[in-house]
Amino acid sequence: MKKVLLIFMSIILFGCSKDDTTSTEPIEQNLTVESNNVKTFEVVSVTVNNVELTNNTYQATFGNSEITLLKFDNNSLIFSVPEIEQGTYSLSLSLGTIDLNVTETQVSNTDEIIQNVFDNFSTDIGNLDNSDTFIANEITAAESYNTEVLALYNSLNDEQKRQTAMFYEANKEVFKNFKNDITSNLNGPTTLSRIPQSECFENYNLKKEFYSCTAENLGNSAIALKNSSKEFLQILALAGASAYLAPASFGLSAVGTFLGLGTAAYIYMTEVRPSFIQFKSSLKAFVFSNWILTQATFSVVADEFASESEASLNVTPDFRSMNSNDSGVSEETGYFINSLNTLNGYWNQLTALFGNTLNYQDTSENIGFDENTDQINITNISNTNVELESLDGQNVTFISVSGNDEDFNYDIEITKEGFSEVATKSASVIVEVDITGVWNINGSDSCSSTDGTTFTDEYSDQIMINENGTVTLNNDSNGNYITNSYSFVNNVLTIVTSYNDFFTPACDGIDYQTVNDNLTFTYEPSTDSFSGTTYTTANEVSGNGCERTGRTCNGTATLTR
Repeated sequence: MKKVLLIFMSIILFGCSKDDTTSTEPIEQNLTVESNNVKTFEVVSVTVNNVELTNNTYQATFGNSEITLLKFDNNSLIFSVPEIEQGTYSLSLSLGTIDLNVTETQVSNTDEIIQNVFDNFSTDIGNLDNSDTFIANEITAAESYNTEVLALYNSLNDEQKRQTAMFYEANKEVFKNFKNDITSNLNGPTTLSRIPQSECFENYNLKKEFYSCTAENLGNSAIALKNSSKEFLQILALAGASAYLAPASFGLSAVGTFLGLGTAAYIYMTEVRPSFIQFKSSLKAFVFSNWILTQATFSVVADEFASESEASLNVTPDFRSMNSNDSGVSEETGYFINSLNTLNGYWNQLTALFGNTLNYQDTSENIGFDENTDQINITNISNTNVELESLDGQNVTFISVSGNDEDFNYDIEITKEGFSEVATKSASVIVEVDITGVWNINGSDSCSSTDGTTFTDEYSDQIMINENGTVTLNNDSNGNYITNSYSFVNNVLTIVTSYNDFFTPACDGIDYQTVNDNLTFTYEPSTDSFSGTTYTTANEVSGNGCERTGRTCNGTATLTR
């Protein structure tokens, strides 16, 4: 089986295909590389411009060597620089020609260079905070992966180990960049980048500034990890391995040069795995944080205010986690979102190694209004009969200029944690009236008795409205109340009383009727008076040779001072 695979892979890298030899004039500008300076054993990506890549492989000459370029994506081909002498060589294929300057990769001690990787892995893993359950689980998976890769390397013969070391040395730069990006600049709990995270803590106290700084840092690390992931996938592709293939399975199937190339790829992933765990942990903390101020801040704002009385606006700052539509929050969040999207294109191909990508969260939380740092501004009051008298933090006083209840709209803006949110709200300003004291009541009732007779009752009397929420009526039988209360809301006064109205002589031992009064009045500010309706009932009392008729009365009445 290995012989068959060896023949097949040799055809891919070194053979010629009739389909690939169609005669076309080479166009030099069709081919570009990131750098014309390359090393032996280096995996090189060639960008193909203005030409559609229709084949999976393309035959080429590299100096005197015949090589095969593998299609990696829609506009790039990859190949490994052969083990040749130092010099300038032309890469020539049907799609174009480009000159590359080759230097020889040097490795003085094969075992030492690879052993250092595994030793550094153990050190880096030991430096992680395994008290965090998320990190502890990632460490367990990483250690298992490291064991597999170490077993794969130890299964190689001396020549295969030499080739592995050569491939490792020639292509290590992009992986080192990611690792250095993490380990040298991660000095805060929530991010990592070329800009030390400590600067975010030292320079930015507000949520928007701090998390924007964090977003930029994570964006930088996402790009570094993307570059490493892309290189890893390219190396695996050249080695004929799937990204889902475990190191042990790869070792059973690969042979020759491909075994050394693929083993080097797995060693790279072992080397950066501790740094990836730190990145993933920091990314998780970031996307799970609620730090963006939302319109829900105004969802329970007060909508009724007493004229000339200070009241709380009840603004409740609401912060949510970020999502993929938040590019406009700041330049840095836009950069982070684009960087993460780019990384996820490769991460999704490496879920067997990295686990699933981290999704944005849909969470939010309320954070208290800080009277010392947060600011509220009110503008554009729509009703000219309403004025803003004072605003101190959440405490606001509106005035009804007309002296009447008034409805109005206004714009409210809150500034908190570097964010500013504006909403248009509707409200009412209510003119509160002190209605306690003695009022003159004048009314007319139409009554029907339980004996079938009807009568009209015209009356003038007084009623005392007390501060304790009760009333006192002149004809209340010395205040023998069963129930007694009033309410005054939105200029509507409602009085409900029930009392025992005593009489003599008693009727079969009962000497009272229960009288129920239900009065509803509407206040008129311009005249400082009330007008409304009355409803009164009294029960019938009857006995042996005696009867006290009951009654039901409906009427209208006014209250004046």
